[in-house]
Amino acid sequence: WDDIEKQKKIFFGENNITVSGLLAILRGIDAKKWSEDEYINRSWYLIRNRVLYQRSYLSDKEFVCLFNGVLEDKKIKPELVISVSNQTGKLNDILFDSEIRYMMKLGNKFYFNPSDYSNPGELVESLAGNDAYIVSEPSGRNAPPGIKAIKLPDTKATDNMQVEEFDTELDVSMEKLSVTRTSAYTGIYKAKNTRDLLSYHPFIFNDYQYYNGEDPTAKMKQKELERYETNVAAAKDEFKKKRPELSKENLQPEYQQKVNDVKFTLINDG
Repeated sequence: WDDIEKQKKIFFGENNITVSGLLAILRGIDAKKWSEDEYINRSWYLIRNRVLYQRSYLSDKEFVCLFNGVLEDKKIKPELVISVSNQTGKLNDILFDSEIRYMMKLGNKFYFNPSDYSNPGELVESLAGNDAYIVSEPSGRNAPPGIKAIKLPDTKATDNMQVEEFDTELDVSMEKLSVTRTSAYTGIYKAKNTRDLLSYHPFIFNDYQYYNGEDPTAKMKQKELERYETNVAAAKDEFKKKRPELSKENLQPEYQQKVNDVKFTLINDG
């Protein structure tokens, strides 16, 4: 807790993200009118949005510093939880502070450090079912923080599924096989496949909607707007070319032969 309190005014990440900067954005979009659940989730999405424009993610500790600071402004008190990846072992096995995973708990929901495509409350595979500790704020100036052992939420097989449907057709020459595959993912399978599936998907241009933010073009002057629209259109055209190429690269090893005329359609981004 000492670290969290001390770091509230520090700049985090390549974009120099601060609690005060996040609060300024939230006040600018009238976040005080939101319900508590809206404020929590949209604040999390706001942090994710700031990270989207960086080359690297925040550390877990940086995330909890920012998230706690934003929630505290609305007098929402999350619990700080620490654990360690199941790829590392137990908390007693760690050698470096960097191996500790930090997250926030509100009610029965856990909020993890966001990645490009994650959502509030989604489980992290390497932490599912792990032993963890709630670290409480010290009761006094010289008192130690409180420690309470808990178990992180686990997941069931039925919550983590990859469902494939195939429609195949052989052409009249009996030389080419047309395959239409529809895939659906849930839980951990969704998390594992999301990066490949959403790469070159232009969600980044509308990501501000997740935290109810202002359209970036709203206050642009005409020439600035024209440049922005030109750049966005060029990026989307490039994405349309790159997306089938990526699908082809992924499919050829799977089918173990040459794949042509690949088309990719995202039905729902989850």
